[in-house]
Amino acid sequence: LFSMRVALFAFVLLCVLPACLCDKSDEIIDVFVVAHSHDDTGWLRTVDSYYEWEVSYILDTVMACLSENPDRKFIEVEMAFFTRWWAEQTEQKKTQVRELVARGQLEFINGGMWHLL
Repeated sequence: LFSMRVALFAFVLLCVLPACLCDKSDEIIDVFVVAHSHDDTGWLRTVDSYYEWEVSYILDTVMACLSENPDRKFIEVEMAFFTRWWAEQTEQKKTQVRELVARGQLEFINGGMWHLL
């Protein structure tokens, strides 16, 4: 979650703030924040270490937050991590995730071919 906060802060600082400070005070800009994963497989740590120390907790938290609020949405990109996380889940959790997908709260992108068996 720390890396998501840093990325959001950087986006606001570099993209939104300069647009807001322009001298056209009557100009309105629309800002869209897309909650999505960005877990670089094996970038700073081994794949296993990264999964165990960060990614599994991120996915657990995301699923809990989506379940708590039907207005929230999330896009998962790294199918290698999600597939591993999925294999560790109970049938109850898998049913919950299937419901999130059916409601359009959870989406998979980046060309990963995967379906909820």
